[in-house]
Amino acid sequence: MDNNMPTNCNQCPKGCPADALSCGKGRAWFERLQKGETAPEAMPESENELVRLLTKCGKIAEHKSEKMREHGKDESAMFQCLTEEEQAVLKEILSKLQTTWKEDHRKHHGHHGEHVHGHEHKSDNE
Repeated sequence: MDNNMPTNCNQCPKGCPADALSCGKGRAWFERLQKGETAPEAMPESENELVRLLTKCGKIAEHKSEKMREHGKDESAMFQCLTEEEQAVLKEILSKLQTTWKEDHRKHHGHHGEHVHGHEHKSDNE
């Protein structure tokens, strides 16, 4: 790899190694760099620590879960660092946030699933 090329992608919080990019956005960014084109800057992180933690943990959990399923492992092992009580509290908190944010989204955009304001809505499971 060119010494002037970055060793890690900066297009999302994952920070994948340049030789193991996991998304199209990162691959496209490196292709532009290799062609000498100007690539977009890194995705700015939130200044709010809770937002940063939720974002990073969500990305890591998604990746880790995918790898565990690929290898036939039980995903519940991801939470072994938490007690059963902590897992229950975390689940309750995340469920509350999800419910509140979905309702806020519906109020802002109308019926869920419609193509509104130039963007499509993902299903509740995405």
